[in-house]
Amino acid sequence: MRTLLSSIVAFVLLTGCVTVPEGAVEPGDIYDPYESWNRKVFAFNERVDKAFLEPMARSYRNNTPKLARDGLTNVLNNIFTPVIFVNDVFQGRPNRAAKSFLRFGLNTTVGMLGIFDVASVIGLPYHEEDFGQTLAMWGIGCGVYIMWPVAGPSCTRDTFGAFLDDLVDPANWVRYETTSKKAIFATTRVSFNTTVTREEYLEVVDQIRKQPDPYIAARRAWLASRNTDIYDKPKDPDEEYDDLPDFDDF
Repeated sequence: MRTLLSSIVAFVLLTGCVTVPEGAVEPGDIYDPYESWNRKVFAFNERVDKAFLEPMARSYRNNTPKLARDGLTNVLNNIFTPVIFVNDVFQGRPNRAAKSFLRFGLNTTVGMLGIFDVASVIGLPYHEEDFGQTLAMWGIGCGVYIMWPVAGPSCTRDTFGAFLDDLVDPANWVRYETTSKKAIFATTRVSFNTTVTREEYLEVVDQIRKQPDPYIAARRAWLASRNTDIYDKPKDPDEEYDDLPDFDDF
């Protein structure tokens, strides 16, 4: 595992040093020098998604009451809040860091481990921050576009950011009686996160698949979403991709 993480970090650092040639990227897009390989990974991910992830997400939506879905989303958000707090601090946002700290305390206790989003009710709404966003605020560009198997689209900056998020995540500091218990917790958390996220973007993915070139549409949509996260613009998953790029040139 340590060797794998070291390889990922080395890859990120090496490819992150690539200088984007002038004129190589169109407005609203990202540098994709490994497009041939990324397209193969994208095709693989589509097969996995259609066979497993999409059916699982649709079943989750159709068979789980909204109240229960909201509760699970709240729990997952609460578990990630300490990472958000750390990123708020590193971004030099003490007010947002204080709100994240209070959110975690209130929702963990009064909200019964985060099932109920008590904090939002009293004016402390949830916000997302990760080290990819923090590095962007420090002036580090996105770098090279990467399509990871199953995990999906990312870039060198955000891949390294995800590695840092994993390092500071308190859930990974917990000592378990056995390795199997730790693996069960990690697997369960990833499974829930994947299902909840896939259910949230069911309509978005359907729309992307209708485009002449779904790979290009997905790449640009992902970049637009990340820019929205970084610059804290309001985001509505049902409207965010209503105006996808014109693909007549592809």
